[in-house]
Amino acid sequence: MTAVPASLIVIQPDLDGAIFTVIYTLFVLFLAGMSWRIIGSVLALVAAIVPAMWFFFMEEYQKMRVTQFLNPESDPLGSGYQIIQSLIAIGSGGVRGKGFMSATQGQLGFIPESHTDFIFSTFAEEWGFIGSAVMIVLYLFISGRALWLAANTNSPSHA
Repeated sequence: MTAVPASLIVIQPDLDGAIFTVIYTLFVLFLAGMSWRIIGSVLALVAAIVPAMWFFFMEEYQKMRVTQFLNPESDPLGSGYQIIQSLIAIGSGGVRGKGFMSATQGQLGFIPESHTDFIFSTFAEEWGFIGSAVMIVLYLFISGRALWLAANTNSPSHA
């Protein structure tokens, strides 16, 4: 069922949207109780299709985005700039961080869109490793609690 919408999204061209559509579908099917065999088969099919996508369907700019994501140092002043600056920001936060509103990378404009796309980098620079770890643990707790509640909630028999 997901192949048709994902294919239409790829034609747009929006490769990211198509990939996330497939990932979300697999996640929902997993939560719905689909067997691991079927999910594994779908993942194996996707893994088999990826090389064909790379060589026959992906545009050059899409290939460049993938390789840039995997190796941002190959173009540090061009397409790898944002990734490198976000890594610098995370590292400069250290263990405790620089303090609220004291992030130099974010405040001085080295990280573009520091309040949206790269908000974790800015947060990590301000609050450090400890603050980032606390935030991730809280997200995991909230997600786990929501999944637990969804799994243990009885559906009303008369809806």
